[in-house]
Amino acid sequence: MITILKKAAIFGLISLLFGSPIHIAFADQQSAPNVSTNSPINVSETSARLVGSINPNGNSTSAWFEWGKTQAIEHSAGYQYAGKGDGSFQYAHTLFNLEEKTTYYYRSAAKNDFGTVYGAITSFTTGAPVTSGGITGGGGSPPAGGGTTNTLATVTTYPATNILPTNAVLNGWVITNGNSTVTWFTWGETTNLGNVTPLQNIGDVSGVRYISQFISGLVPGRTYYFRAVAQTNAGIQQGTIFSFQYLPPVVIPSGPTPVTPVSNGTPLPISLTLKSATDTENPRPGDRIEYVLSYENTDSARSLRKLSIVVTLPDDVTAVEAGPMPTEENGNKLTFDIGTLAPDDSHEIVLILQVSRNADDGDRLPFKAIATYQDARGFSHTVNSSLTLTVEGKGFLASILGLNIPLWLIIFFILVLLGIFYVMQRSERAKQPVIFPKA
Repeated sequence: MITILKKAAIFGLISLLFGSPIHIAFADQQSAPNVSTNSPINVSETSARLVGSINPNGNSTSAWFEWGKTQAIEHSAGYQYAGKGDGSFQYAHTLFNLEEKTTYYYRSAAKNDFGTVYGAITSFTTGAPVTSGGITGGGGSPPAGGGTTNTLATVTTYPATNILPTNAVLNGWVITNGNSTVTWFTWGETTNLGNVTPLQNIGDVSGVRYISQFISGLVPGRTYYFRAVAQTNAGIQQGTIFSFQYLPPVVIPSGPTPVTPVSNGTPLPISLTLKSATDTENPRPGDRIEYVLSYENTDSARSLRKLSIVVTLPDDVTAVEAGPMPTEENGNKLTFDIGTLAPDDSHEIVLILQVSRNADDGDRLPFKAIATYQDARGFSHTVNSSLTLTVEGKGFLASILGLNIPLWLIIFFILVLLGIFYVMQRSERAKQPVIFPKA
């Protein structure tokens, strides 16, 4: 017992050298994640949904996919946070703008503090439907989840993206609340919906999980409605109904008679606002932060077309989860092809980011977002938004050990240390013999 108390006293002294605020993470197991590559689903002429299985093995883990036209695999996509649970579940990501009748290769990948692992390389060919493997499911009543608590999932519908003449991507957020959860979307040409997308089993990992689903066979110009749905053993929970519509670009006919431009062909005023924000101004090395980019069409009468947003992250920051998922990822640049933004419409891009543990005190982390779009007269515009954070460093020993200890915990250890010394002093005094004066 004394040995334990001495160790506690030493640890209390060491804690005085650390800065604050900090967090200490204890892993139940020190092992890399397990990951495997599943067969893809929803393979069409120009898109496919990649599927993998992962077990974080009790440690905070990120997962993604690597893909390409050869087994060398030159691209990565679908970064997402897989949590730190101790069970296997499936994750997925949809690739768009693929070439028709082309063979592609991909594999699952995952990483935590104890290593990076890869699944086996598998392949698919666009234009050939896949009927097995991956996250399966179709119409009809979805199966109930088998979670450990009797709680409904939290579901939020997110605007559709990648809206093209005959297809689109439906999006949503789900919080499992600790229950094994199955998700899907219902959609249709009226608010009665009627169509059901394939089911996605997202497991019971805590935290927000982003879900998406590619749908096709749409008719240009028609309005479609959809909502995100999730089911646990407690029942079904539905998100709000959203709508979207593909609006073809305005084509000016050519011919011998010149067309007189509207308003003498002058561009319309910029009507797109772009705002960046984070949940902290001074992250510490190893911290996880939330970056939110808000964009709004302030024109109450005209839509913005061909809207595309590129977010450039600092070198010491990596993305672990995004909602919606980016259309393209190239190094530290994430591209989001929004398409058409209706009048007075506004949305957000949410990124969960990880600050490098190698970041130093005082390092500046610049974020930059650039949006380009066409106004109703066909003129192009560019809008920028920037944000810079400053890294708040750690004490010397904390930098070496990678620890962060809050101020209240430091005070607690000081009090424990004082108590230990007091008890030890009382014990030493009790052992000293009592000397009585001689008569």
